[in-house]
Amino acid sequence: MKWMKLFEEFKQNNEAGDLISSEDIINAKKRGEKIYATIIEDVPDNDPKEPLEIKDIDEDGLITVDYKGKMGYVKLKDVTKIVESNEFDLQSIIDSIPDSDIPSETNKIIEIGDKIIYTEGWCDRCFSNYDVYDRDDMVSLAKELTPERLEKIPMLPQYKRFRDKRLIDWKFIELDGNSVNYALSIGIYK
Repeated sequence: MKWMKLFEEFKQNNEAGDLISSEDIINAKKRGEKIYATIIEDVPDNDPKEPLEIKDIDEDGLITVDYKGKMGYVKLKDVTKIVESNEFDLQSIIDSIPDSDIPSETNKIIEIGDKIIYTEGWCDRCFSNYDVYDRDDMVSLAKELTPERLEKIPMLPQYKRFRDKRLIDWKFIELDGNSVNYALSIGIYK
């Protein structure tokens, strides 16, 4: 399966260890975010560059974490950063789009946190205003049109939920095995 990394957002702690609060950890756990720490009690061989899954935090700020299946504890002051989860399974999104020329089936909107993923399928009907009839030419034209098309989505009246978002990344994927829906444009908005 392909995984797509959108970008990394994080809250960094300072040297004194007082920028990240217990409330930040609680909110990060609710959102499924990971933390990084310099020291994990009860896991002496931890790598500070590896993410930790938050299991719990007590009233004193001691955080129970999972590091590669091992349970340990991190003091709040030892947390170096909280990292938002920004990955999604690209292949499962591609697989969910049918081989169809019906826009309501191939144009999907998927919300992940504060981001929106928009998919748009390309088929013969998409090229009725162009003088192209060969599949390879259609795919080339679709690829050429994708960036500008995705940039305009937030301005189109039917996409009001995109108004305060901007395109941050996009992909064009040719669907070789399909007979009707030749390609997908995927836009990621924040």
